Amino acid sequence: MIQHKNKLFLYATVSGVVELDLGSATGNASIKTAGLTVFPNPVQHRLYFDTDLIVNHIEIISQTGQVLQKTNISNNERQIDISRLHAGIYFAVFHAKEWTVTKKIVVAK
Repeated sequence: MIQHKNKLFLYATVSGVVELDLGSATGNASIKTAGLTVFPNPVQHRLYFDTDLIVNHIEIISQTGQVLQKTNISNNERQIDISRLHAGIYFAVFHAKEWTVTKKIVVAK
C-alpha cells in the first residue's frame, strides 16, 4: 500500500492495484488494471508496456510513495529506461488522458 498525492494504492494479488481517491466524499474505489501490460517483470534496464491507452507520462514510485522518476511518453514509445533504479519493488503509474493505471514492478540487478 502506498499513498501518492490524494490517492491510496493497494496491491491485491487477485485483482491487481486498487486505487482509492482520498479526496472523494464517497470514498469510491476502482480497479485500474485493465488494458495495460508491462514486461519483463522482473526488469533490469528497460520496461516495456503494451496498451491501447494513449500514455502521456509514467511515474516510478517507491514503496514509501516517493516519485523517483517521471518520463514523458510520445505516441510511438512503448518503453522506459529504469536502469538507474536499485533492485527492489516499485510502482509504475501510467498517466493517460482519462485513466491512471498502476502496475507493480520488480527491479532485479
